[in-house]
Amino acid sequence: MYYKIQNYIDDHGHQVRQLKEVLGDLDTKNPDCKYLGMIQLGTPQGRFPIEFSFPENFTLEQCFEKFEEEGKKFVEEFEKKAREASLIVPASGNIPSPNQQFNPGFKFVKK
Repeated sequence: MYYKIQNYIDDHGHQVRQLKEVLGDLDTKNPDCKYLGMIQLGTPQGRFPIEFSFPENFTLEQCFEKFEEEGKKFVEEFEKKAREASLIVPASGNIPSPNQQFNPGFKFVKK
């Protein structure tokens, strides 16, 4: 498969990447596309870029309207999976017990 990629940014700095599948001889008339949000998480080691997918039925306008909501859902799921897999250790080096609130210090960072 081949994709045509277009990048969009709004006046809040939210970035959305549109991927349109290209069929045949680079035919760009296929209306099906995917949208990815691009965020950066602030960590003690610096910025960590991440892309997340929007629901398939979203339009470009909906992606921007729901950007922070969808991004926060993705980050929460990312933190949960990382915690379960013990991939993230807090900057203090202390791994929280299962009864403690896990807070690795992630936050949204604008470019």
